[in-house]
Amino acid sequence: MKPRAKNHPSSIFNNDGILREVLQSAINAEKIYGVNAQYLIAHAIWESGWGESSISKYKHNLFGYGAYDANPFNGAYYFPTYQEGIYYVAYKIRSNYLEENGPYYWKSPTLEGMNHYYATDNNWSNGIAGVMKSIKPFNTDYYASQPEMITSSVNNKKYGSAIPVGQPRP
Repeated sequence: MKPRAKNHPSSIFNNDGILREVLQSAINAEKIYGVNAQYLIAHAIWESGWGESSISKYKHNLFGYGAYDANPFNGAYYFPTYQEGIYYVAYKIRSNYLEENGPYYWKSPTLEGMNHYYATDNNWSNGIAGVMKSIKPFNTDYYASQPEMITSSVNNKKYGSAIPVGQPRP
């Protein structure tokens, strides 16, 4: 999926209140789980089409987490808030894809390593890297000077794919 233009009026990335919530949640998730906030925002933009996807709007799931190709909307996890979705997905990405003992770790804790198991689109990692570069150009010196990732915190919350009764549906 290619991200659509960010000038759509219904995009959460244009709504100041929600945008602040999403950005702050990504920054907080980086501090808690050690997953880069710039990456989290780029991943959310890429997967949600700038927050315009039905999954992001109705399930607060900016990452399409649990959305398999055969039935994406029904399979995608529902989160009560964007913040809860960002925290949960940051934790899962860290523990499942970025740690050597994670079940979906493949060769290195990088986008390319994640792409092996996370997405069926072989260009997924390049797409997210492109969005990251549009946010802030890559600087090898900056990343080389950063401390090693913190140890992942625990997130024991359980989420499912069903939208609770009374919540908006497409």
